[in-house]
Amino acid sequence: MSTPAEIHIGKPNNFDGNKGYAHHFLSSCESYLSLNDQIYNTNKKKIIFALSFMLEKAAGDWATNHTTIALAPNPTTNVPIGFGT
Repeated sequence: MSTPAEIHIGKPNNFDGNKGYAHHFLSSCESYLSLNDQIYNTNKKKIIFALSFMLEKAAGDWATNHTTIALAPNPTTNVPIGFGT
């Protein structure tokens, strides 16, 4: 079985935490992910896709913190906490 090819349309612009751009950013992410649903077929893949565009200012700090927590091993189980849904 072959791996599906990603359909390339305009990806979302980087998000810096500007509330006025948040709806547009989320809409752009959802459109891209929907069009490429055979590739981005888990919540983890979708979340990491969106986080990859949060690089600047408050959103960049938040994304870095969220990623660090998600990948950190749980002290009890030694398994990463994960990205959630």
